[in-house]
Amino acid sequence: MALAAILVVAFIPAVCRSVVEPDRRYATATEARRSADAGEWVPGFLPASARDIRERHGEGRRFVAFLMDSADVPGMTAGLQRLDSLAVKQVPVPTPGWSTWWPISPRTLQGGQAKQLFVFRVPGPRDRGYLAVDPRTYHAFYWAASR
Repeated sequence: MALAAILVVAFIPAVCRSVVEPDRRYATATEARRSADAGEWVPGFLPASARDIRERHGEGRRFVAFLMDSADVPGMTAGLQRLDSLAVKQVPVPTPGWSTWWPISPRTLQGGQAKQLFVFRVPGPRDRGYLAVDPRTYHAFYWAASR
């Protein structure tokens, strides 16, 4: 009984976060930009070819995952600082909680998977955060802890 109570208490923050910050999904970049709260979460660098966009935002945090065309990678990352392997290991990686679509974690960036990702620091007051791009699949993952 005590174990059950501990498990229930342990899951409360995750459940509350998913209520306060629900996951959302958009088929295209156009659809995402038309969402009612797009100004709060759509990063300025989101390419026009972005599709299968998933996001969660709230309380100063933003998480966006999407698939894009390979031709858009250079334009999207132009002006961003690509981090070397030592710097990648120091990147803060909050997680959105119960989101099966979000694979990035401190463990991801410190393990062998980090060698497969291009990780960038995104500057600027609005989109300051990090972007990881998988050049094999053209999936991108953007996160920001606060604006």
